[in-house]
Order: sequence, then C-alpha cells, then structure tokens
Amino acid sequence: MKLTAECIPCLLKRALYEIRLEKGESYTPDEFEIIKEAAAYLGEHGSSNKCSAVVATGMHHMVYQRLGTDDPYKSMKDLSNEMALKVMPKARAAVDAVGEPGSAEAIKAAVVASIIGNLLDFGIRGGMSDPALLEQAFEDNYHKGLAVDHTEKMIEDLDRLKVAVLLTDNCGEVVLDTLIVEQLVARGIEVHVMVKKEAILTDAMDEDLEVAGMKDKVASVCDNNGYFVGLDLEALEPEVQGLMARSVIISKGMANFEALSEPWSVDIGPLYYLMRTKCQPVSDASNSPLDTSVVVSASSLAQ
Repeated sequence: MKLTAECIPCLLKRALYEIRLEKGESYTPDEFEIIKEAAAYLGEHGSSNKCSAVVATGMHHMVYQRLGTDDPYKSMKDLSNEMALKVMPKARAAVDAVGEPGSAEAIKAAVVASIIGNLLDFGIRGGMSDPALLEQAFEDNYHKGLAVDHTEKMIEDLDRLKVAVLLTDNCGEVVLDTLIVEQLVARGIEVHVMVKKEAILTDAMDEDLEVAGMKDKVASVCDNNGYFVGLDLEALEPEVQGLMARSVIISKGMANFEALSEPWSVDIGPLYYLMRTKCQPVSDASNSPLDTSVVVSASSLAQ
C-alpha cells in the first residue's frame, strides 16, 4: 500500500505514543525534539509513491534510536499476552461450539476470534487504549463475524496445498492465533509460523509463541530476518522464501497488508489478509468497510 496523507499524522501520533511510553506522560523537552525529528524524517522520506510500511519502518527506527531503547512497548506486550490468555477459554469455547475440529465452520470461527485480537494495537485510531479491554472487545465483536469473507476460498487453497505459513502480528493477538493453528492442524494442514526477529511496535517474537503455547503445535518457526514493519519478502532467507512459494500465506494485521500489497520479486503462494480495518487508507486499499473484521484474498484485489 502506498503512503497516503492520512498516514503522516497517524505515524506522528504513534511516535508520540512511543515517546510517552518510554519517557512518561508529562511534557519533556525530548518529546518535542524527537517529534520534530520524526516529522522531518517523514518530510524527507515520505512520498505517495513509497510503501507505507517502508516509511514507517524508517521512522520508528529513528525514534527508537533517539529514545535509546529497543522495545518501548515491552510492558504493553506482556499485558496483551496476559489479557489474551484470560480470553482464550471463552474464545476456544466459541470455536468448539460451531463444529468438529478442522471443519470449515470451526476454521472460520477461529479466524473470527483471532482477528478480534488484532484490536490489540496501541497509539493508533481503531486500536485499543488498554489491553484490559480485550475481553469486552471479544464480547462486542465476535458475533459480528466478517464483513468480507474469503475463508471458503482460503480453505480450498489449504486443502490443495496442505501447507500454510501464518504471518503473526501483535502480541496478545498471537495467543488467539493459536486457535487457527489448532484447527488447521486438525484438518491435516502443515502449519509454519513467522515472527519478528527484532522488537518493533507490539509485534510478536519467538518468546511470545512460548507464552501462547503455539510452538509445539507447528511444524516450524521462522523469522522475518530483520527489522521491518510488516514483511520484506526479499529479505527472507532463501529456504523461507521457498517455503512461502509452496504455502498458503495467512497474513495477520494491517502492517503485513501494507507491505505485501506492494509488488515483490519473490513468488509466494495464495495470500489471504486477516485483519481489522482500523484506518481509512487500509479500508480503501482492501475494498473493505472501515472498523470491521475481514478475510481478503489478495487475488481479489488484483482483479
């Protein structure tokens, strides 16, 4: 997805959120200077012909360096995992109630439940202000289902290829993603999962899979081989690129959408975006209503 005018204030708001997580809520001279530098970075590097995820990666890297931290979100990530684990019994019961393990109905229910976890995103429009709100968000949104629903086509591709790569997004959300993994494995699908190699935003890393109880359920865990918002396919290790080429790609979250909806020279298998549409540019680019849960086939956007 290309950078839009609406992305600029959103990125600056996120930068301010990071500064206050690290420095505290009260005004400091550092806050003003770092925001000025973030604005200058966007002025220099922001362009309507650039991928929004690429620009965001550069800006966040600069802000982290100025803050002298590699993970300003650490406490928010830990709390997100904690809250998601509390919601899991209710989410698992909702999935179990609709059909046999591995059935199309159970897979769709798991998808709906896991996408609600995508609301665990902080400092942006459409995200949560507090991880403790997740339980209420689940109750408010699960029954609404999907505004765009390409799960049937996704399941057809999964049955054909028998291999999936789950691109994780946020902490907390990754706990609920375990429901998708369980249902796909029950259907006979070989599931691999990708996490972030380096801490960025609230994105899940290897240790978060341990917390989620996912690692012993999947065929392998790989990482994105760098520091990126979303995913840079060309930066992946060759063996991971090969895996992506023969798999159904289940991509969680807006950042992965922003990155993967751009042209790439690397071949990948059928791609599906599972996310909440938390901003208008992503809503427009994915042909989806704003503030809804969606499963969008990348092939439908290319038509």
